[in-house]
Order: sequence, then C-alpha cells, then structure tokens
Amino acid sequence: MANTRIEKDSLGQLELPNGVLYGINTARSLENFPLSGRSITTWPDFIHAFATVKQAAARANCEVGSLTTEQADAIVAACEEIKTGEHDGHLVVDILEGSGGTSTNMNVNEVIANIATKASGRPLSDYSLIHPNDHVNLGQSTNDVLPTAMKLAVYRAMGEALRMLRQLADRLSMKREEYKSLLRLGRTCLQDAQPMTFGQAMGGYEAVIRRHTEQLNNLREQCLVVPLGGTAIGTGFGSQPGYKAAVFRHLSAIFGAKVEPSGDTFDGMQNMDTCARLSAELRNTASSLWKIANDLIILSSGPNGGIGEITLPSVQAGSSIMPGKVNPVIPMAVCQVAFAITGNDTAIAMGCQQGMLEINHFEMLVCDRLLDSIRLIAGATGIFTRRCVDGLVANKDVSQKHLLASSALATSLVPALGYQQVSTIVRTSLAENRAFLDVVEEKGLLKIEEAVLILEELVNTDDCIAMTSSLAGDISRLPSSTCLAPIQGRTSNVIRQAKAGSLPEMPQEEGEMLGRNVLVSEAYLRQLQAQSSYHIRCYPGDESHSRDASSQTSRETSLRPSTQGGHENSTPTLTLKHATSEAFVSGLKRLSYYPEGLDQVPNYEYVSLSSDKSCSEVLTSSLQALNVAIQLPPYPYALQLVQQFELYMGYEYHWYLRRDFHSALQATYRCPQSAQSRSHTWLCKLLAVLALEESFDVYGPPPLIDLNPDQGSICNSSSRVLRRGQGKSVDGPSSYLPGAGFFEQSLSLFRMPSEEPHIGQVEALNLISFFCYSLNRRKTAYMYAGTSMRIACTLMLHKPAISETPATTEHQKRVWWTTSLMEAMTSSERGLRSTFGFMQAEQHLPSDELLAPNERDNFWDAQLMAAHLKLCKIRSLILETLGHLHEYENDFDRYEKAVEVPLRELELWKRELPPDISFEFSQGVPQDMLDRPSVRSLASMYLRYHQGYILLIRPVFFKLLGTVLGKDTNTTPSSSSSLDGLSNLSSQCLAAAKCNMRILTTLSSKDLIAKYGFYDSLHLFSGIKIFVLSRLVSTVSASLSIPATAQSMTVSIGAGDDLTQDPEDISLCNAAKELLGVMASCGNRASKGHLQLLEEIERLLDVVSHSFSQEQPPRSQTPGSLFGTDLFPWIDSIDSSGYFLDLDGGVGYP
Repeated sequence: MANTRIEKDSLGQLELPNGVLYGINTARSLENFPLSGRSITTWPDFIHAFATVKQAAARANCEVGSLTTEQADAIVAACEEIKTGEHDGHLVVDILEGSGGTSTNMNVNEVIANIATKASGRPLSDYSLIHPNDHVNLGQSTNDVLPTAMKLAVYRAMGEALRMLRQLADRLSMKREEYKSLLRLGRTCLQDAQPMTFGQAMGGYEAVIRRHTEQLNNLREQCLVVPLGGTAIGTGFGSQPGYKAAVFRHLSAIFGAKVEPSGDTFDGMQNMDTCARLSAELRNTASSLWKIANDLIILSSGPNGGIGEITLPSVQAGSSIMPGKVNPVIPMAVCQVAFAITGNDTAIAMGCQQGMLEINHFEMLVCDRLLDSIRLIAGATGIFTRRCVDGLVANKDVSQKHLLASSALATSLVPALGYQQVSTIVRTSLAENRAFLDVVEEKGLLKIEEAVLILEELVNTDDCIAMTSSLAGDISRLPSSTCLAPIQGRTSNVIRQAKAGSLPEMPQEEGEMLGRNVLVSEAYLRQLQAQSSYHIRCYPGDESHSRDASSQTSRETSLRPSTQGGHENSTPTLTLKHATSEAFVSGLKRLSYYPEGLDQVPNYEYVSLSSDKSCSEVLTSSLQALNVAIQLPPYPYALQLVQQFELYMGYEYHWYLRRDFHSALQATYRCPQSAQSRSHTWLCKLLAVLALEESFDVYGPPPLIDLNPDQGSICNSSSRVLRRGQGKSVDGPSSYLPGAGFFEQSLSLFRMPSEEPHIGQVEALNLISFFCYSLNRRKTAYMYAGTSMRIACTLMLHKPAISETPATTEHQKRVWWTTSLMEAMTSSERGLRSTFGFMQAEQHLPSDELLAPNERDNFWDAQLMAAHLKLCKIRSLILETLGHLHEYENDFDRYEKAVEVPLRELELWKRELPPDISFEFSQGVPQDMLDRPSVRSLASMYLRYHQGYILLIRPVFFKLLGTVLGKDTNTTPSSSSSLDGLSNLSSQCLAAAKCNMRILTTLSSKDLIAKYGFYDSLHLFSGIKIFVLSRLVSTVSASLSIPATAQSMTVSIGAGDDLTQDPEDISLCNAAKELLGVMASCGNRASKGHLQLLEEIERLLDVVSHSFSQEQPPRSQTPGSLFGTDLFPWIDSIDSSGYFLDLDGGVGYP
C-alpha cells in the first residue's frame, strides 16, 4: 500500500501522507504559516463550535433539498467525531494563519469530508460522496462561518469564566459577613485616612466583581447574534431559498441556546465591535482583580516588618535561600494574568480596527487572543477564590493596634469633641509621637472604650451605603415590550406608591392585548364597578349549627353553573333569597358542597341579594365580550381551597402570599363593598389561588397536553375529569376543566398596566403563570412569567428598596425572588435563558431581622426562603454541569472532577443552613420537621437537595454496569484514588436516594404528599431506581469476569452499603414502590410512566439474576452472548428516561 496520496487544486498538485485526514488546502497552509507553533485545536471550544455550525448547515441544506439525507447524515456523524477531540491531530492549521480564516475553514471541511469518505469504505481523497467544498461548505463562506464559530466558542468559554467570577463574589460576600464588625484603618495614598471595617472592604470587592460579572454576561449574550447565511459579503449569494431560516433553527437546537441572525448581515461581517467590547470588559475585570490582589499583597505584607493586617494561606515555599519565607504567590499570579489580558486587549483592539471593506481579515488573531483572555480570567479567578480568598484571615489585634495608634480617628471624634479641640490633639500626638487616643484619654476627654464605641456606631451605620443609579438609565436597559411604556421622570414618591399598589389603576383601550390574550376592557370595568352587590356576604353566626355543620364530610365540592337560577332541576340548587343561617348550612349539606371540617367560621347568616339566584350563580356579573361570569364560591369551600393550597403547594413560588391571606379572604366575604373586596387585583389573585388548589386537590391529574397554547383561557376545551377516590370518569360541562372556572375569572379581572404598573400585578401574573404551568401549559406559563418579570424590572424590584418600611422592603424582596424563580423555571423548560440568573440581581435575600414581631409572624419563614433560593442557584450549576457530562463519557477521572464543584456547593449549602431548618434523614424524618407548618416546603427543599446528588452521581451506576458487562473496558477508573473517590460518590448517591424515599413515604403516611404531583413522583422514581441499579451492579459484578478496578469498585460499593441484604432498606424500597403505585392509581400519569421504567429496570435485574441462578456462565463467555446484543441499548434507554419525563414537549428539570 502506498504511503502517500496525491491531491490537486488550481495551483497544481501535492503529495500527502496517506494517514492524514486533511487535504491539499491544509497542506499548503502548513507550508505558508509555520508561525506560533499552536494549532486551531488549542481552543477546543472553537473546534466544537465550528463542527456545530457545519452540522447545522448540513441539516439545513438537506431540508432545502441541496443535500441528500445520506450526505447530510455522513457530515453530521463526522462532525460528532470531531467534537470528541478524536481527530485533533488532523486539525493542524496554525492559529495565526494569515488567510483570513480560509485555511481554518478548509482544514475543517477536508477533515469532515475524509472522515465521511473513510466511513463509507472509500479511499481518502475520494470526494465522490462528500466533497469539502461542494457538500461540507455548501451555502457557506469562510466569511460567515468563521465569525459565527468564533462567537459561539466565546459564548461557550464564557460560561466557566462567569461561574468562577460568581463564585469569587459569593466568597467575598461570605468574608463581608464574617468581618462586618471588625474595625481596621482605611488608607488613601497609602497614608492613614479613616476607620472602616474589613467587611466594608470585602463588600467593595464583591460589588465590583458582581458588576463586571453582569456586564460580561450581557456581552456574552450578544455573541449569540451571528452573520451566518451572509456567505461571502453579506448578500447570501450561493445559498438556497429557505436555507438561512433552516440553518438558524438547526443551529439553535444543536448548540443548546437560541442563536439569532444579525439584524444587518453586512454589519455582522464587517464589524467586530462586540468582540472589542467583550475584550475591553475582560481587561477591566482583570484590572479590578489586579487591584484586589494588590491590596491583599499590601495588607498581608510583613509579617513583622509590614502591615500584616491579614494572613493569606501558605501554598508553597517562597524562597530557595531564605528558610520559612512565604510569598503571596496567588495574588501575584493574578496580577501577572492581568498584565497578559491587558496585552491581549491591545492586540484585539488593533485587529478589530483593521477590518477592510466587507470583512475583517484578522479574526483568527482576535479569536485566539479573546479565548486566551477568557481562559486566563477563569483560571486566575478560580485559584484566587480557592487558594487565597477562601483561607484569608483578618488579624484583629494588629488591625486594632494600627487603628488606635492612628490620628485617623480624629474625624470620627469631631461630633463629640469639636473640630478645634480635635485639631489640637492631632498636633500634640504627632509632635510627641504618641497614639492619638492616648492623648485624648490623658486630657480626660474620653476613655478609649468610649471612643471605640463612638467609632463602631459611626462605621457600621447604614448611611454609608447609598443607591446612586438612575431610574431612567435602568429602565432604558430593560427589554422593550408593547405592553409596557418606559417610566420617565417619575418621582421617588410616585414609585413608592406604585410599588405599594396604592395608585389608582389606569384606564386602557378597548381590547388591549397581552400576546394573543384579550384582556378585560374599560367598558366592562365601568359596568362592574356600577354593580351594587356581586359577592356572597357571609357573617359569623351563632354556634347552634356548628356541630351539625362540622359533621359533614363530603369531599365532592365542585361547583357547577346552573342554567335555571333558583329552580330545582336534575342538579339540586339552593335558593338564597332571605335565607337564614340554618337554611344555608342545610343547603350546603344537601348539595354536598361542605368540606371536611376545615372551616374556621362554620356558621353564616346569609344576607339576601337583590334577586333570586342559585348558589352556583351567586356573585355573577355577565361579561358579554368574553362570555365569562365573576362568581366566588361559598366561603367554606373557598377557605378549604386556600388552606389546602398552603399545605400541598408550599410557597416555593408564592412566598409573597402573607399569612393574613385568610383574614383578607374573610373580609372579602364579610364586607363585599369595601375597597379591598372590590379590588380587581386582589380578586384576580384570590381566584388564581382557588383555581390552583381546585386543579390539584379536588381532581385527578391535569391534562398532559398543552391545549390551545396561544389562548389565554382553557374554558373552551372539553374534558372528562376523574374524581379523587372514584374509579370512573365523570362527564363535566364542556367548559369545565379543574380550576378552569376560577382561572377564566382571574384572567378576565387582570389588567395590564398602561402607565403605572404596581406590585399587585406582578403577584397576580405569577399566580396565573403557575396555574398554566401546573396544567402543563408551559408555553402560556412562560409568556405570563416573562411579562411578570418585565413589570418587576420596571418597578425596579431587582434593586434594594430605598426609604421604605421594613415590612414593605421585605415584601418587595419576596415578590422579586418568587418572580425570578417562576421566570427562570418556565424559561429553562422552554430551552431559553432567564432574564436574571440566580443571585445576579442586586436585591438582597429575604430576612426578618428588621421586622417587628407582629410583622415577622405575618411573613412566611425568611430563613427557609433564603435557603431555597441558594439551593436554586446550585441547581442551576448542576444543570450546567449535566450539560457537559456527556463529554466525559469514557473518562471517569474527568467526570469526577466535573461533579466536584457542584457537590462541594451542595455540602456547603447544607453546612450553612440555620440550625432550626437543618435536618438529617438517615434514620427517618425528624418529628420536629413534621410538626412545622412549613413541612411541605421544607420537604420540597430537601427533596431537591438530595436529588442534586442523584442527578450528578447516577451515571456512576450506569458506567459500572456497562463496564462489568463488557460494554466499554476503557471507562474504569485510572487510579486507586479515582476508585476511592467514585466509591465515595456512589455511597453518597445511595444515601440521598434513601433519604428521599424516607421523606416521601413519611409524608404520605401523614397525608401530606401530593399524589398528583410530577416532582413527588420523580423523586420517588429516582430513589427507587438508584436502589435497584445498585443491586443490579452487585449481582452482575459478583458473577462475571470484569476488570480488576471495576471489580474492586463494585465490591467497595457493596461493602459500604449492601442494599441486597438489609431488610430495612428493602422494606423502604417496597414502601416507596407501593406509594408510586398509589399515585398512579390516582391518575398520576407521571407515576404511571415511572412505574413502567422501573419495570424495565427490574426486568433487566430479573434477566441477569435468573441467568446466574441457573448456572455460572463460563469465564470465556461474553456478556453480549449471554444476554443478547440489545442489552446495552436497553441500559442506555433506561438511563436517559425518567429524569426529564416529557409531558408536553418541553424539558422538565427537577
């Protein structure tokens, strides 16, 4: 066989080594550009992005008919191989090649073509099936592909840099809290200035890092706007009609983020200002890191001959000649990195400004230097956090000595002693070389203790922190919306009124639209306000009927509209005109409307209405335009729903609903003509709560399809609902789905702001969004959540409140964070980015420290909400990590490193929990937790905490299973340390699974589990799944000849947690499976799906166990021949199912 092959081009022909996958264009580039000694594979993100663009182009060309399916599939498969790094040795063009990127593009094209050629059985360079130009590069040009790949690579690389910066800011925040009261001497121009605290210094560092992080994240998002489809100069010449739309659709799907075309393709190809701005901000960030690191070097100088007010961790010896010397090597490294990034920015600025006419020829330089800056900022920030800031210790004694000996205290004592007297003392202390406070005490003016007390009070005052940002500037940066007009020139007083909801609702035009959802018109509002009575009026009556009323235990509480007001028909009705309390309670019994003894006000004296109406038609006011009626249910049913809502739903997404919701509900029925009772926003929120609980508690599961996703009301969809506790379907009116009657009223009452939005509208939208989400209407939920977020931003709820009462401030915090949670959840399930990442906003976490006792009792647990929000941030990190785990499919060591950070964050979260909400579940659910009113919210939080471990570690079991069955012998750990680490991980995963099963089975025994709930079912399924898989791994590994490392690993797992023998654990697993079956029998479709997946896993276990129980397989027999060739796809299908069970075409993250 020949060792070389010949390729030809327009310049002639070249002889190529037969083993290389590149072609003649790449070979010429190697001759022309032996420059940096670094190839384009220096940046894996760049190669990954380039291959992604080629995949999307192949799919788009196939869609428009330019490529056959065979050709497109061959190109896509080749790109997948390139993404793994398998062919990096063939991507050899120098990163600083001078062809404007053509050599890079052709290197990728040629390698893709030859991979596909080789896979088809053809010799290399036989381009009859896939040609580098005619097929791989079809509809493309270097001039649109290269900037697209570069921007996507930058977007991908920036993820790690931003994560490191947020981690640094979080650690600085912890130091700020740790040293918030420790005084030190502030210095300007390295001279003594004024006193301050170490916490204030750390807070300043934290603020600048968060500001840079926000700016970098904004610039990162701009990298998703690319000029792909413009081909050579922006005209799109050379591509087929429909190609551009198709390629962006496929590119977004493959890349995993919404990639958008440039508004002007010519601009996108000529100008590189986005890269220049990003580089400049990276330089600014590096400069701030440089400043912080330099400060730490100065403050740690000494230890005896310098300042020495802080001690940095000792990470290595500092001198080869001076024993014991330790240098601040980490901060010095950060400074050095800042110098390098500054140099990179200079090169990038010159490259960006040298574009000529239709394109920029220096994109390869910009790409190289920009990715280098990103890698440097990520690496430097990471080591700075872990190896410097984490271990930083402030030296109290040294700091106090410097402070008390300094005349910097003089300014602080002017209010107490007067300017003239203090000036005299300063001159005396300097002339006599004595401590300033010694002179003060000697003169009998103040004792040192008194001076220190004055100092602490002045330094720790809140007045030293001021909000200076401009309202108009903040609003101008918000996303535009046709529904919201920017607020300009508004006084602070008006803003406070708007936030508090005290401003009158502004009129809006007839038929105003929210997306495609028609809102209530001004004409209807005038009609509604003219109504003299449209509520049931219920007052506490005497106690004569309380025992009789409480004996009613019927659960059939559904209200049905009646077509014949006041008359008996096939459905009994109750005439309420001049009804007495006895008749009212009796009628409720007869209609089976009364709930299970949960009514706190069981007796009513019913006030007659102006006309005779049936119970189901009370509170009715016709809405002709929408054919909707406003009607509240009888008070007992409303109270039942509200109480069940609190119990089952928790407050993860509704923390702003205070404990006085009950009293407000009662006041609405007692005083229907009051302003509160007639508030459209209040009624909108109340009806949304009633809709939520009715849809979850009274009926079985919600529909599993997103009906009419573009409509705002579900009342036009027919349904058959399954009543709880009954095994048959009941035909309901065509207009009635669970909670739909309340929901359509809530929606009709909601009013979009035209000029003056208020905080109540944010609350109402959150509830409306959650109802849509609960009924699996994810698209509609996302729309409402996004609108809620925009109103919240307009009201500046993401910023700390100024000059507000503690109760108002705390309320605004909770509204903001619940809005952020709701918007982030719905965005992620649509595959989109949220407006704010967790902890990106300036708003503080909830706290009840400043609240009065009566105010504190009115709010739901602030500590629990703060802990839940911190956990949500970690869950975002887990989700990001899961997106990269497939890259380490065959590398246990890299996998272990990848999950190390989120696992450490989970451990830190648990350690930092306040004692009163910190529980352990190794022996069961603590009674203290079960006795708390917030037990469901606590349980929900801990279920998600344990689920984090399961999601991150569960691949261990599937990798082990594949290894012991011979699927891939390269997936075993490479060292004993890796073996120990993975054994420890598997034990953590098993422990987390058992904890979740204990929590859910215990809640079920207390009737506190939501048997309709998707996530309750998911947590049960995942716990049982890990349990069963561990048994499967133990069974297989004990009977097959497997690699030594895998054998010892599975043995160590079994030794650490023998799930095959422990009767208590087996009993726990059986109880969890029984509970999953009960949930499925209640109509929980998710539970049914999870049970089917468990049957698959257990069937696999039975097959394996049965095979080994019959006879020991020969050592030479392969697992494939023992169980069949379809075993491994079977395992893979089980692994990829269940955790993201798709109920409506979206992705569900637990």
